[in-house]
Amino acid sequence: MPKLYLSGGNLKIPEGGRVHVQYSYGAFFKSGGDVRGGLADAVNEGRQALDETITYMQQKGTNGLESTFRRLSFRYLKTDFTGLSQQEFDTILSVLKLTHTGINNSNLSIKVFNKRGATRGYVRNYFNDTASKSHHTPGKHNPGDGSLQDAFKGDIHMSVGGITAKPLIAAKIFVHEATHKFANTADFGEKGYTSDDTAAFRDTGLTREQALMNAESYGRFAVHFYRQKNGLPID
Repeated sequence: MPKLYLSGGNLKIPEGGRVHVQYSYGAFFKSGGDVRGGLADAVNEGRQALDETITYMQQKGTNGLESTFRRLSFRYLKTDFTGLSQQEFDTILSVLKLTHTGINNSNLSIKVFNKRGATRGYVRNYFNDTASKSHHTPGKHNPGDGSLQDAFKGDIHMSVGGITAKPLIAAKIFVHEATHKFANTADFGEKGYTSDDTAAFRDTGLTREQALMNAESYGRFAVHFYRQKNGLPID
């Protein structure tokens, strides 16, 4: 049965912009100040993280990247600690810029749900022409095996639990899902997801090629870089 969503109106984002929010039936009764404020903070931090990371990369280029950037890229995107190749640099910057453009679109919509197993966020893919309607974005489905399939991307979904988690986690979830929607990133199971407590990947085996298309890698990388650059807590 399709999930019913109720309009929550437009979310006021502290740094400007507008996001239309809808709540599932269960989330509607939990949509108080903590949820609405937490969502605004997550979206705002995600936007700032992407903006600052993109600006930094464009200013520094491949040869000027400092140790904090290289360390986080090494940890989450599996690049060499000594620096990025031009191809890696271009791939990372492209994913960040596509995502940044998408989330600053005036038609951005987020759906809040109460519970869906352990999932704290998702973007659904639609493979038929009837999906080309409001809030659905033309794009590609990336299953993570190197292939791409034409699809329409649904709205970003975030759970109440994810939104009301630590601010770093909520912002990471938002960026993670936004890269799915706007940059066609993929998920790679336990080896591609991170632990809330340690920020480490839950399992081993994520390759560099996978990491460069891994939604979780970009969520962690951008938010951690932004926080370290601005002296904010990362635990």
